[in-house]
Amino acid sequence: QVKIEESEEELENQLKELYAPVEKEGIFTAATVIESHNFLDGISIITQVMRGMFFPPNTIFLTMSADRTKDKRLEEMIAISVREKLGIIILSLHHKAGFGKKENINVWVHLGSPNRDLAILIAMQLVHNWDGHIRLISAADDDEELETINLALHKMIDHARIPSSTEIHVFRGNFKETINKAPTADINIFGTPRDLRLDTLHEISEITYSSCLFIKDSGEESIFV
Repeated sequence: QVKIEESEEELENQLKELYAPVEKEGIFTAATVIESHNFLDGISIITQVMRGMFFPPNTIFLTMSADRTKDKRLEEMIAISVREKLGIIILSLHHKAGFGKKENINVWVHLGSPNRDLAILIAMQLVHNWDGHIRLISAADDDEELETINLALHKMIDHARIPSSTEIHVFRGNFKETINKAPTADINIFGTPRDLRLDTLHEISEITYSSCLFIKDSGEESIFV
């Protein structure tokens, strides 16, 4: 049995068809074909090639499957992204709920998190795309911390580019308790923990019963610029 592979020209034409609608929106778009016999090696080559572009991208978008046999490849792709100092967005799409009504966006904020800015910037882009509504959600150990976080989040809305209609919800309790207390949303956005374990991400996705985005900043994002 002979496998007929697509030529480079055919692949380039397919790429042009793929990004044509995006280009029509006035968004800068570039595409190239990389030949590699190993998928992960190909990803590594692509990230290194992109660094030489005039507008090098600083974020990679990955998907997390409910099929746990695919976790190993995802972990390897995350490791490559971390090595190349890319921001990471991991989508866990709920198999039934999907993106729901595309209205309510919960952004889970830890004030000391290095992943806060990209999470909020992604939420604001979804607001634009969906005509949606943001909720900033956080957890506090006691009443004093609750008040401190509440004040800090209000200041963040005032000083950043966050829509003034954004709601703030701060709950007492640990993270998992807070997930159960929080209002339901069409998508939940979380910063990734320092010790990024896919078991934890799968568990969070199941608890929220919604699609989730897990975010890791590249360090170049800012909600105040």
